Amino acid sequence: MRTSHVIILCNESPYMAEPWVQAGYTVYMIDPLHPKGQRNHPFLPNCHTVGAVIAPDRSTPDIPHCLGLIGRLVRSCRTEMVIGFPPCIDLAASGARHWERKAARDRYFQATAALILEQCRMIGTLSGAPWMFENPIGATSGIMGPPSFHFDPCDYGGYLPEDDLHPDYPEYLPPRDAYRKHTNIWCGGGFREPRKRPVPSLPYFPGWKKLGGKAEKTKRVRSATPRGFAIAVFEANARAGGKRRMASPKRLP
Repeated sequence: MRTSHVIILCNESPYMAEPWVQAGYTVYMIDPLHPKGQRNHPFLPNCHTVGAVIAPDRSTPDIPHCLGLIGRLVRSCRTEMVIGFPPCIDLAASGARHWERKAARDRYFQATAALILEQCRMIGTLSGAPWMFENPIGATSGIMGPPSFHFDPCDYGGYLPEDDLHPDYPEYLPPRDAYRKHTNIWCGGGFREPRKRPVPSLPYFPGWKKLGGKAEKTKRVRSATPRGFAIAVFEANARAGGKRRMASPKRLP
């Protein structure tokens, strides 16, 4: 039987891919922050990173795109899931105070962001598989309509073990995703909203005060997919032989 694959768009962190790789799926992670071209992930087997944008546009004329690869994946009829993390820097309400300045420099700045939202939705729809993409509170609801549901990372912290520590950012993110960060989800194609297993959110965690500013590392930490949510999405939506797979994978070394 040919292996099904999962397409993860606009994503660099490995957390959403891990449960699928553990279950034997092939994963394609597409983001211009990956090294250019298609490569094997450094520690996730059967996971391919693709350093490219989804499609060419006026804001990224010099960055490679991967429309051909996505077209081949979609036409294969083996897509199990499409997951998108489109950039929110020009859409999040937290940055609304900068919109007037950005519009003065480029009045179409949000049109480019909206195009990526629609690319994620369209690829999911054309794949025939369940799909979802996320964005914070902001302009996205005015572009794509109201979200299908929303969550905070602590809503899915119960999918992580009681002795959990974040594998990459323990000094910044609390154990078991015990923090709040309102995230909206748009979905379709039969996507199943994962069941919540909440843990109490911490009222204060020392690492949070280190996550301000524009440094690349802090941007990566802020955008890292909550691991409990990643496992929950997998458990609710993965299939094996036509039946839903219910397994809680552990992080790969």
